[in-house]
Amino acid sequence: MKFFVDLRNRIVKPLKGMKPKHWAITILGGIVVLVFGYAAILLYLSWPIAFGNVDKAGVFGDSFGILTSLFSGLAFAGIVFTIFQQSEELKLQREDLRAQREELQLSRAELKNQVDAINHQGFENTFFQMLALHNDILNAIDVGSVPEGDATGRDCFVTFYKRLRHEYGHVKNTKPTDRENEIIELAYGEFWKRYQTDLGHYFRFLYTIFKFVKESEVEDQRQYTNILRAQLSDDELLVLFYNCISEYGVEKFKPLAEEFTLFNNLPKQRLCQPEHKNLYKPSAFE
Repeated sequence: MKFFVDLRNRIVKPLKGMKPKHWAITILGGIVVLVFGYAAILLYLSWPIAFGNVDKAGVFGDSFGILTSLFSGLAFAGIVFTIFQQSEELKLQREDLRAQREELQLSRAELKNQVDAINHQGFENTFFQMLALHNDILNAIDVGSVPEGDATGRDCFVTFYKRLRHEYGHVKNTKPTDRENEIIELAYGEFWKRYQTDLGHYFRFLYTIFKFVKESEVEDQRQYTNILRAQLSDDELLVLFYNCISEYGVEKFKPLAEEFTLFNNLPKQRLCQPEHKNLYKPSAFE
């Protein structure tokens, strides 16, 4: 009884603290020692075999048959151990690949955020530079002396809209047509001939800013068009209103005005005719 207790203390207990791979190696090493020990004992007990002693030779051969079985079992155990070891290695490789994939995804997401931040910063820098340039263009407008006094910059649009209304009234009273589209087209055509030099650059660059925002990849485009719209005075909006339904803006500028609610703050009561607002989609005002 004491022998088995000592055996357990010396062999079983140390195995409990080992990893599976370590105790597998220990067991295989023990089997190898036992096999070779057994072979050594057989040789010691059976050797030398006298010539012609068939019985002793048969016993000696049968004893090695046991060894053959042990070697076969040992080979099988080695194969099992190899498979186990390879599966452990494959498991570790899969875990490494999974960790690398997760790290790569995080790096890709972080890189995308950095690129988006750079692109957004670049867009804002360009947008506000364009806005400043548009104000420079506006301040450079000068219609000279008018009955109200010298007009420059934004004040010029007060004069522009008064003269546009005058042209509209003149066409409406003198031309044999009651179609508002035709009256507006004729009136704005005469107005444009007179002030194209002052207004051409202004409207082209204003359209370019709206188009730049439209074609950008920023998420909240309306936020920036609202900032731009807030820069426009009532008289600028009124002149722009008729520019967008004339031949000079109906194809390109009018769709942008409707998409970005450009005339949300338009003083509709100051239109040449209240029904002119029906020439736009409701989205231009709402």
